[in-house]
Amino acid sequence: MLSLRDALDELLYPVKDPAMLLALLFFSVLFSLAIFSGLFGLWLMAAIVPGFFQYLLVVMQARADNKEVPAVDVNLFSFAQRLWSLFPMVLLTVAGLSVYYLASSGRETLAVVALGLAFMLLPLSLAVLTITHSAIECLRPSRLWLVARNWGRHYLLVLGVSLAGALLVYLALHYDLFVFFTILFTLYAFLLIASVGGHALAIQEAEIEISIPDPVLPGPLEVEKKENQVRTHALNHAYGMVSRGNCAGGVRHLLEYIQDSPDPLDCSRWLFAQMLNWESPQAALQLGQHLVSRLLAEQQDQEALKTIVRCRHANPDFTLLEPDRAPAARLAKQVYDPELRQWLVEGGSGTEKTA
Repeated sequence: MLSLRDALDELLYPVKDPAMLLALLFFSVLFSLAIFSGLFGLWLMAAIVPGFFQYLLVVMQARADNKEVPAVDVNLFSFAQRLWSLFPMVLLTVAGLSVYYLASSGRETLAVVALGLAFMLLPLSLAVLTITHSAIECLRPSRLWLVARNWGRHYLLVLGVSLAGALLVYLALHYDLFVFFTILFTLYAFLLIASVGGHALAIQEAEIEISIPDPVLPGPLEVEKKENQVRTHALNHAYGMVSRGNCAGGVRHLLEYIQDSPDPLDCSRWLFAQMLNWESPQAALQLGQHLVSRLLAEQQDQEALKTIVRCRHANPDFTLLEPDRAPAARLAKQVYDPELRQWLVEGGSGTEKTA
């Protein structure tokens, strides 16, 4: 059982953790701007509400994995591929409409009960969604009960925090505080619920008993598309360095990226082909040297020759790396072009070095 000090640490966790504290202030400012921005505020609200709900799942997942909570990332606001993360909004929308109807009709006690019930179910829904990534599962009562049962006595802490969060939201709305503080307290309650729920998941490892459907593996085209997106990001970063005169730094960045790639040879081919389209071939030729080196090491002589020809076409003064000059000499027997054959025999050296 948690001690009183541990319980207080959990209650203050969102303000003690730098990333969560910055996220709390960041989203509070955004929601405040949205409320006071008229028609623009509607567009802003449509962007930040999904982002906030995705961040709740990030918080719960990080705490469940006993990792540091990451800072707010721009990818949180791109929810097309993570539409499932928005389904707790269904629960809160129903609860919000119920509370508004009951409060406006003078039944404030029932409104408080409805608000408390919604906050009791919210951590369970977030937990199931964190484990399964299934929108349907997070709304299924049997799954919610399974998480509550696995949490056991730790659910009392989650329940207490949730009810305290509901009370905090109710008091902020009831006493008509300044809008920013009302939003701040409300978001704090949500972050606190996600944080404590993730902590309970880490303790009880509730995911052991929840059946997770077999993942659907992406097809080859989808895998290739994602790989090319990552490669393009690395390529753009290198291009920025080269365009500012730091050619060596740009090439070094790509070589480090290639080294960490699952298929360094294929990655080198792709990057080299793209870089030949740049205004200056200097960086492409430096990468071409390393590509030729990999091809020679793999004994892919024909492709190595083709790469050498492409590099010499871009710059006749292209040279090979020093360790590759002796292995390249054996390629001369496969070449009919006298000039290229002589170049290979002489060790692939030119009047100027390209690296």
